[in-house]
Amino acid sequence: MRMSLFRRPRTERDQIDRIHALAQRVYASRGLDGELVLDPDDPFNASIHTSAGVYGLSNITLDCLNVPPRQWRALLGRWADKLIASRHLPDIDLDRDRSALRARLYPEDASVSHSISYGRPFAPRLVEALAIDTPQMVSTLSAHALEGYDLDDLFAVGRENLAFEQIDSRDELEDAIILLSGESFFVASLVLTPERLRAELGGAPRGFVFVIPDRHTILAHAVREGSLVDGGEVPVTIRAVQRLSMFGHTTSADHRPGGLLSREVFYSRGDDIEQITMTNPDNGIPAISEDFLSAFNLR
Repeated sequence: MRMSLFRRPRTERDQIDRIHALAQRVYASRGLDGELVLDPDDPFNASIHTSAGVYGLSNITLDCLNVPPRQWRALLGRWADKLIASRHLPDIDLDRDRSALRARLYPEDASVSHSISYGRPFAPRLVEALAIDTPQMVSTLSAHALEGYDLDDLFAVGRENLAFEQIDSRDELEDAIILLSGESFFVASLVLTPERLRAELGGAPRGFVFVIPDRHTILAHAVREGSLVDGGEVPVTIRAVQRLSMFGHTTSADHRPGGLLSREVFYSRGDDIEQITMTNPDNGIPAISEDFLSAFNLR
């Protein structure tokens, strides 16, 4: 038997490269002809640059890896068709269709691929932008689509409409951490409405700490000053922040639905948001903010 008949198993990187090359051909067949741009530091972070815009491939690449290769072309075709359909969104009447508007959180580096230069900083490396939620699809609104509109008004409406988004699951974990999740693309964005989160946590008069690893997930803990673990020496809040930070920094970015949103832990009180974990660039180990510890006598 000839040795050429034995095929070397493909690595995930081989599969990613095949998906990107196939995506470029499929997109071109739909009129989205453009240059494939790769990120040497992150194989998932590829994009196709066309005259109509920049189209990121991280989400569709992950979707393809979860199905057999024979399904890739059809899956990429459906994705490209959705992109083409979304190009008609600038014609939407936001004065008439206000109920479909949603505020949504995005990683800061998504500003280019999603054309959301109008996005507003929410927390370090996170921006708030606007999307349309219809029965057919969820689509990010580009800066071009919002020309001529009052952005302050649209952002206010987008936040108000998050009240329509459902949390499908609420689970109580160790150290008084609550896991909130759901099929909605806007679950993580519910941190934009802190009063909703405080209610979900059973009240949080001192605020709450949280991590949002992806668009479908929030892990949060209500801060309660002086609370101890079984009468021990370590306050529950420190243990909760440590656990949240460990989850954020060990979760696989490649397998978060829609891509990684953030690894860091944040503290919310009122309308103020503060990042309370900082990763040491030398060893990759996160540390809790001294200011946060001092403010609650948690040192």
